[in-house]
Amino acid sequence: MEDRKGDLRLWVDTLASSWRFLVSLAFLSLAVLLGLLMGTFPYLEILFIKFMTFFDKIPALAVLPILFIIFGLGEVSKIAFIIIGVFPTIALDTFLRAKEVPREQVTKGLTLGASHFEIAFMVILPQILPAVLNTIRLNFKSMILFLIAGESLAATVGLGYRIFPYPARILGPRNLSTPGKWRI
Repeated sequence: MEDRKGDLRLWVDTLASSWRFLVSLAFLSLAVLLGLLMGTFPYLEILFIKFMTFFDKIPALAVLPILFIIFGLGEVSKIAFIIIGVFPTIALDTFLRAKEVPREQVTKGLTLGASHFEIAFMVILPQILPAVLNTIRLNFKSMILFLIAGESLAATVGLGYRIFPYPARILGPRNLSTPGKWRI
Protein backbone atom coordinates (compact mmCIF):
# COMPACT_ATOMS: atom_id res chain seq x y z
CA MET A 1 0.00 0.00 0.00
CA GLU A 2 1.40 3.40 -0.95
CA ASP A 3 1.26 6.43 1.26
CA ARG A 4 0.80 10.01 0.10
CA LYS A 5 4.45 10.41 -0.86
CA GLY A 6 4.29 7.33 -3.09
CA ASP A 7 6.47 5.20 -0.79
CA LEU A 8 5.62 1.58 -0.18
CA ARG A 9 5.34 1.67 3.59
CA LEU A 10 5.99 -2.01 4.22
CA TRP A 11 9.20 -1.98 2.19
CA VAL A 12 10.44 1.25 3.73
CA ASP A 13 9.75 -0.04 7.23
CA THR A 14 11.32 -3.42 6.49
CA LEU A 15 14.47 -1.81 5.08
CA ALA A 16 14.80 0.52 8.07
CA SER A 17 14.40 -2.33 10.56
CA SER A 18 16.75 -4.59 8.58
CA TRP A 19 19.40 -1.88 8.52
CA ARG A 20 19.19 -1.43 12.30
CA PHE A 21 19.32 -5.20 12.81
CA LEU A 22 22.36 -5.70 10.55
CA VAL A 23 24.31 -2.81 12.03
CA SER A 24 23.75 -4.16 15.53
CA LEU A 25 24.73 -7.64 14.34
CA ALA A 26 27.99 -6.22 12.98
CA PHE A 27 28.73 -4.62 16.36
CA LEU A 28 28.00 -7.94 18.07
CA SER A 29 31.07 -9.40 16.38
CA LEU A 30 32.96 -7.37 19.00
CA ALA A 31 31.24 -9.48 21.66
CA VAL A 32 32.68 -12.62 20.08
CA LEU A 33 36.11 -11.01 19.99
CA LEU A 34 35.91 -9.87 23.62
CA GLY A 35 34.67 -13.28 24.80
CA LEU A 36 37.46 -15.04 22.91
CA LEU A 37 40.11 -12.77 24.38
CA MET A 38 38.63 -13.10 27.87
CA GLY A 39 38.73 -16.88 27.57
CA THR A 40 42.30 -16.86 26.30
CA PHE A 41 44.00 -14.17 28.38
CA PRO A 42 43.51 -14.33 32.17
CA TYR A 43 44.16 -10.60 32.66
CA LEU A 44 41.33 -9.68 30.32
CA GLU A 45 39.12 -12.20 32.11
CA ILE A 46 39.83 -10.52 35.46
CA LEU A 47 39.21 -7.09 33.94
CA PHE A 48 35.90 -7.81 32.17
CA ILE A 49 34.17 -10.82 33.74
CA LYS A 50 32.43 -8.98 36.58
CA PHE A 51 31.45 -6.11 34.31
CA MET A 52 29.93 -8.46 31.71
CA THR A 53 28.18 -10.57 34.36
CA PHE A 54 26.69 -7.44 35.94
CA PHE A 55 25.35 -6.09 32.64
CA ASP A 56 24.04 -9.51 31.65
CA LYS A 57 21.74 -9.48 34.70
CA ILE A 58 20.23 -6.04 33.98
CA PRO A 59 17.04 -6.21 31.89
CA ALA A 60 17.66 -4.24 28.72
CA LEU A 61 14.22 -2.64 28.80
CA ALA A 62 15.18 -0.97 32.08
CA VAL A 63 18.07 0.77 30.31
CA LEU A 64 15.98 2.07 27.39
CA PRO A 65 14.99 5.42 28.96
CA ILE A 66 18.62 6.07 29.88
CA LEU A 67 19.67 5.35 26.29
CA PHE A 68 17.08 7.81 25.00
CA ILE A 69 18.45 10.46 27.36
CA ILE A 70 22.09 9.82 26.43
CA PHE A 71 21.78 9.18 22.68
CA GLY A 72 18.53 10.94 21.88
CA LEU A 73 15.73 9.44 19.83
CA GLY A 74 17.79 8.75 16.71
CA GLU A 75 19.18 5.59 15.19
CA VAL A 76 22.05 5.30 17.66
CA SER A 77 19.78 4.70 20.64
CA LYS A 78 17.86 1.90 18.91
CA ILE A 79 21.05 0.16 17.76
CA ALA A 80 22.66 0.63 21.19
CA PHE A 81 19.55 -0.88 22.78
CA ILE A 82 19.92 -4.07 20.74
CA ILE A 83 23.65 -4.23 21.44
CA ILE A 84 23.28 -3.67 25.19
CA GLY A 85 20.57 -6.31 25.35
CA VAL A 86 22.55 -9.07 23.65
CA PHE A 87 26.27 -8.16 23.88
CA PRO A 88 26.92 -9.50 27.42
CA THR A 89 25.20 -12.81 26.70
CA ILE A 90 27.23 -13.46 23.56
CA ALA A 91 30.49 -12.33 25.17
CA LEU A 92 29.97 -14.55 28.23
CA ASP A 93 28.99 -17.56 26.13
CA THR A 94 32.05 -17.13 23.92
CA PHE A 95 34.19 -16.79 27.04
CA LEU A 96 32.83 -20.04 28.48
CA ARG A 97 33.30 -21.87 25.19
CA ALA A 98 36.91 -20.65 24.94
CA LYS A 99 37.53 -21.89 28.49
CA GLU A 100 36.26 -25.36 27.49
CA VAL A 101 39.04 -25.86 24.93
CA PRO A 102 41.53 -28.36 26.41
CA ARG A 103 44.66 -26.72 27.86
CA GLU A 104 46.76 -29.41 26.17
CA GLN A 105 46.03 -27.84 22.79
CA VAL A 106 47.14 -24.43 24.03
CA THR A 107 50.30 -25.96 25.45
CA LYS A 108 51.00 -27.75 22.17
CA GLY A 109 50.60 -24.49 20.27
CA LEU A 110 52.96 -22.67 22.61
CA THR A 111 55.47 -25.52 22.33
CA LEU A 112 55.37 -25.27 18.54
CA GLY A 113 56.18 -21.56 18.75
CA ALA A 114 52.76 -19.93 18.32
CA SER A 115 52.06 -16.64 20.02
CA HIS A 116 49.11 -16.22 22.36
CA PHE A 117 47.17 -14.33 19.70
CA GLU A 118 47.86 -17.07 17.15
CA ILE A 119 46.57 -19.63 19.62
CA ALA A 120 43.45 -17.56 20.23
CA PHE A 121 42.64 -17.08 16.55
CA MET A 122 44.12 -20.22 14.96
CA VAL A 123 43.46 -22.88 17.61
CA ILE A 124 40.61 -21.78 19.87
CA LEU A 125 38.39 -19.72 17.52
CA PRO A 126 37.96 -22.42 14.83
CA GLN A 127 36.87 -24.91 17.50
CA ILE A 128 34.31 -22.68 19.18
CA LEU A 129 33.00 -20.80 16.13
CA PRO A 130 30.11 -23.19 15.33
CA ALA A 131 28.85 -23.03 18.91
CA VAL A 132 29.24 -19.23 19.00
CA LEU A 133 27.30 -18.87 15.74
CA ASN A 134 24.59 -21.02 17.29
CA THR A 135 24.50 -18.68 20.29
CA ILE A 136 24.11 -15.68 17.99
CA ARG A 137 21.35 -17.51 16.13
CA LEU A 138 19.53 -18.23 19.38
CA ASN A 139 19.76 -14.54 20.33
CA PHE A 140 18.05 -13.40 17.11
CA LYS A 141 14.72 -13.58 18.92
CA SER A 142 15.93 -11.21 21.63
CA MET A 143 17.44 -8.91 19.04
CA ILE A 144 14.14 -8.68 17.17
CA LEU A 145 12.29 -8.05 20.44
CA PHE A 146 14.66 -5.20 21.34
CA LEU A 147 14.37 -3.81 17.81
CA ILE A 148 10.57 -3.78 17.92
CA ALA A 149 10.56 -2.27 21.44
CA GLY A 150 12.99 0.50 20.47
CA GLU A 151 11.14 1.33 17.26
CA SER A 152 7.73 1.32 18.89
CA LEU A 153 8.75 3.96 21.40
CA ALA A 154 10.83 6.37 19.36
CA ALA A 155 10.76 5.94 15.60
CA THR A 156 8.99 7.33 12.60
CA VAL A 157 9.81 4.39 10.37
CA GLY A 158 10.32 0.68 11.02
CA LEU A 159 8.32 -2.44 11.68
CA GLY A 160 8.08 -1.67 15.40
CA TYR A 161 6.58 1.71 14.57
CA ARG A 162 3.93 0.05 12.37
CA ILE A 163 3.16 -2.70 14.87
CA PHE A 164 2.68 -0.26 17.75
CA PRO A 165 -1.04 0.03 18.48
CA TYR A 166 -2.79 2.86 16.69
CA PRO A 167 -5.09 3.85 19.61
CA ALA A 168 -2.07 4.97 21.58
CA ARG A 169 -1.02 7.23 18.70
CA ILE A 170 -4.52 8.58 18.25
CA LEU A 171 -5.12 9.17 21.95
CA GLY A 172 -1.66 10.59 22.53
CA PRO A 173 0.43 10.51 25.70
CA ARG A 174 -1.58 13.30 27.36
CA ASN A 175 -4.82 11.36 27.18
CA LEU A 176 -3.25 8.00 28.05
CA SER A 177 -1.70 9.38 31.22
CA THR A 178 -5.07 9.55 32.98
CA PRO A 179 -6.84 6.19 32.76
CA GLY A 180 -10.58 6.41 32.82
CA LYS A 181 -10.58 9.65 30.85
CA TRP A 182 -9.64 8.16 27.51
CA ARG A 183 -11.33 9.96 24.72
CA ILE A 184 -11.04 9.91 20.99
